[in-house]
Amino acid sequence: MNGRHHQQQPRPGFFRKKIICPSAASLLAYTGDVLAGLALRRVRLHLAQCDFCRAEADLLSRHPPQPDECSAPAIMPLAMRLFAQQRLRDLRRTRRAA
Repeated sequence: MNGRHHQQQPRPGFFRKKIICPSAASLLAYTGDVLAGLALRRVRLHLAQCDFCRAEADLLSRHPPQPDECSAPAIMPLAMRLFAQQRLRDLRRTRRAA
């Protein structure tokens, strides 16, 4: 190396939500001051240790969902639905054959 400090790159997949992380709904409740008691303590403790969830909570506090954004699910185009259904059938057949 040429004397410059070399910053270590994060491992692939390291900065991500894990199974133990609170849900986005829990983080949204936390940022909206809706949580209390044990649920509040659990999220606070988790945020003290998890960079990903801290970033997600920060994002949710800065850009909370608008009521009209959450009112109805998006409609999946028919071609995409048919493709997904066929893909799932193919995967099930492959698993049964294995």
